[in-house]
This record gives sequence, structure tokens and C-alpha cells, in this order.
Amino acid sequence: MSGTALFSVSEVVVVVLAVGTMVFGVRLARRHPAAGWATVAGALVWLLAEGVHWLQADAIMPRLEGEGHGGLRVIVSMLGEAVYFGIGGIGILLLFFATVVDRAPRADGRPEPVVMARQVLTQAWRYYNSRNQGRRNGR
Repeated sequence: MSGTALFSVSEVVVVVLAVGTMVFGVRLARRHPAAGWATVAGALVWLLAEGVHWLQADAIMPRLEGEGHGGLRVIVSMLGEAVYFGIGGIGILLLFFATVVDRAPRADGRPEPVVMARQVLTQAWRYYNSRNQGRRNGR
């Protein structure tokens, strides 16, 4: 089996696994809503990454055939891989979050993952608003 065929098969397997993970997440959401929906979101984000990768490989790269586009092909390939792994990384983080989101409360003093995520998102939102407030005021 050639490298290209093997890569294509592995991409199909990833899509099948992502769809299976989404089905599992919907079922899990009945008993553990946060974990289930985080699982579904992680799988959806990973499917988005696959879609972006297929868009690059099947729609953009074939249009850059020829000698005059060598440098552009390298740049598009590098950007495409960066976007693919960046979006896929967000999907993996969501799947990791889903594994710990419903852990049993403990007396060790560590904050619960949902509470910690809410605090991080609140702080990020405040930072974003404070940064943009300066731009809105002309600073």
C-alpha cells in the first residue's frame, strides 16, 4: 500500500472515530451533560479540522499546480498544516476536558474542572474586553 493510500485510509478512520465519538457523547450527555457535550464538541471540532484539511488538499492545492507556484504551494501547505493541527488540538483539549469534567468531588482542595474552566473563560473575557476598551477609546 502506498503512502498516499495509507494516509487516505487513516483520514477516513479518523472521521469514523469522530462520528462514533459524537454518538457516544450524545448518549453520555443523558447521564453526564457536561462530559457528554464536551465530547460531542471535541469530535465536532476535530471534524472541522478534517474538513479544513480536505479543503486544502482537494480544492486549493490542485489549483497551485505548475512550476510558477512552488513557493506558494509550500506556504499553503505549511499554513494548512498549522490550521489543521491548531483546530485539531482544540478538539483534543475538549476531549481531555470531557474526561475530567465529572470527576467526583474530593477533599483535596482542588477546584472542580467545570468551575476552573468557567473562571479561566471569565478571566479571558475580561482581558479581551479591557484590551478592546482601550482601542474603542482611541488609545
